[in-house]
Amino acid sequence: MNATPQPTSISDPIPQLDLAAQFSAISGEIRAAIERVVASQQFVLGREGAALEEEIAKFCEVSHGVGLASGTDALILALRSCGVRPGDEVLLPPFTFVATGSAVSALGAKPVFADIRSLSSTFTVSPRTWIQSSSLRARVSYP
Repeated sequence: MNATPQPTSISDPIPQLDLAAQFSAISGEIRAAIERVVASQQFVLGREGAALEEEIAKFCEVSHGVGLASGTDALILALRSCGVRPGDEVLLPPFTFVATGSAVSALGAKPVFADIRSLSSTFTVSPRTWIQSSSLRARVSYP
């Protein structure tokens, strides 16, 4: 059996995310919010930011929501709130975005990439790795 693999061609790729459809459904609301921000000139910590934080808190059913500049900032804030300090080790799954490890490094801590569950599962840190981590200097572990 010496069949040579044939390249496949995809005439109509399947879109991963259709932001145009989502935007068209809420474009009026987005444009109005942008107009309010531009008119007020309060690009940071203004009324719109405060309203967003209130909506986030309500949606998450918590007392407070905090708007940050990026997901990386959110990761750094979460790590700081867990008491991560320079020299600490933080367990991370290797199947992650670069900002996950960068946030750990930004605090002077050491990212330690751990084994994950099988590829057919959740891509999260395996229970075996959690148990073995007790011998590490890990302060925090991302799932």
